[in-house]
Amino acid sequence: LYLEVGSFNEPLEQKGLADFTASMLRQGVEGMDADTMSRTVDMAGAVLSARASNERTIISCQARTEPTELCLKLVALLALKPTFPADEIKEIRDKLMGGIKPRRDAPATLAPLHCNTKLFGHQPPPGVPTSVATLHRITPDAMLHYHARPFTHRPTPPRRTRYPAPAAGHP
Repeated sequence: LYLEVGSFNEPLEQKGLADFTASMLRQGVEGMDADTMSRTVDMAGAVLSARASNERTIISCQARTEPTELCLKLVALLALKPTFPADEIKEIRDKLMGGIKPRRDAPATLAPLHCNTKLFGHQPPPGVPTSVATLHRITPDAMLHYHARPFTHRPTPPRRTRYPAPAAGHP
């Protein structure tokens, strides 16, 4: 399931909200906590995941033929009924913060950051990286509001450029 909301839609003061929200989706849904969800997915031999990119959040479930109905149910629950349990937030925040420093030390991730800063300055969306400070500003309410966005805001359809047809006799 592709939700048309990603890190480009984050408020500047809450950079990391897309990743944080996607990471929290597996931590609980209405009627099912993280442990129950993990046991259910494992017993079915399925893989359930959620991740954010610049432009979208992707919720997916992969399984053999039999648990397809379960996958559809779980994807729908993650999309429509996440709970963002407060007792799981510290663990996920710590995990995300642990990834900030290594990204700044690795040339493969540092180069795009410098490129984005040169191209966009310190303007959002791509010019401002996630920081420890911005992760601390993210609350369960911010996640709920952010996650509801694709269901409450209609995305603007992409503009299509129309080129005039070539004149008669020209290829």
